[in-house]
Amino acid sequence: MSSNPQPTSLEQTVALALQHHRAGDLAKAEGLYRQVLQADPDQPAALHLLGVVAHQVGDSAAAAELIGKALANKPDYIDAHNDLGLVLRELGRLGEAEACYHKVLKLKPDHADAHYNLGIVLQELGRLEEAVLHYHKTIHIRPGFAVAHYNLGVALKELGRLDEAVEQYRKTIDVDPGNDEAHNNLGTALLEQEHLDEAIENFRKAISINPDNAEAHSNLGTALQEDARPDEAARSYQMAIEIDPTNAEAHNNLGTVLQERGQLDQAIAHFRRAVDVNATYAEAFNNLGSAQLQSGRLQAAMENFHRAIEIKPDFIEATYDLGNALLQAGQHHEGLEFKRKAKGVVEFRNENNDEFTIQGGLKRVGK
Repeated sequence: MSSNPQPTSLEQTVALALQHHRAGDLAKAEGLYRQVLQADPDQPAALHLLGVVAHQVGDSAAAAELIGKALANKPDYIDAHNDLGLVLRELGRLGEAEACYHKVLKLKPDHADAHYNLGIVLQELGRLEEAVLHYHKTIHIRPGFAVAHYNLGVALKELGRLDEAVEQYRKTIDVDPGNDEAHNNLGTALLEQEHLDEAIENFRKAISINPDNAEAHSNLGTALQEDARPDEAARSYQMAIEIDPTNAEAHNNLGTVLQERGQLDQAIAHFRRAVDVNATYAEAFNNLGSAQLQSGRLQAAMENFHRAIEIKPDFIEATYDLGNALLQAGQHHEGLEFKRKAKGVVEFRNENNDEFTIQGGLKRVGK
């Protein structure tokens, strides 16, 4: 008679291990999963769940290998396909993760988690319309799924569908009123729609929920600045920077307030900090150039206008400002050429009903 545990005993051991797993005792769960695998190295549930433990303790490569073995032994194992997708996404293998979720949906078309997880992968791949479709399917299957509403709002905002994004952020808040990111993102969408009072209300709500939300403080500053309340805006930007000294947008936007006050050295310091944090921040390079030009540092200003244009070749404001700087430097032909170029782009945009005004480089953040 074999001394190995019978199948029923193995299943009972897996069930016991799963109880410890769900209770958060990963070490005890791992020991029991390994005990099962000593008796039966191909036991799918033990391989899968041991892979989940590996993922939870930060060893995603081992997790992928273990869950892959589970699937080799049980190809229609829905939970294992879904979890392998999660692991592969964390490893940056988005195409393979997408394939895992499609396998789940082939086996179970109404699997809400697979639709949701597929939406995340598609969003990260830049396939926003497809992501929107799968988030909608998630919500249809599982109404009131707050994070699906939230991610759907993010995708819709990226697509420029602001009314729909606002609707999804509101639905997120209906289900999860304490979601500070949803309030923050609703605020950014409302700000783009020029609903300043409601945007400010939502940024303040986000901050009341999470006082350490640096983006919400920065976005509140943007809304207050657009509402012609520069002193309050400056305080919000300073709070954002205090929480997160690497918040490039807050440095840039605080710089614009300081420049308007005539505090050019302080403004320049914040613009420099913004470009130190984000070396591809074209608006901050342009604002730095503008403040330098205003303070008489002509050569430095021109260098920063050039840098802004290198990053963003169709940056009309930087092109126009560079033209002005070149004229001040006595390079009349080159200066007029850059100003004509900026004017030509503006006229082209106006002909195509694309609104444009040359204005300060205030940059809004949020999703």
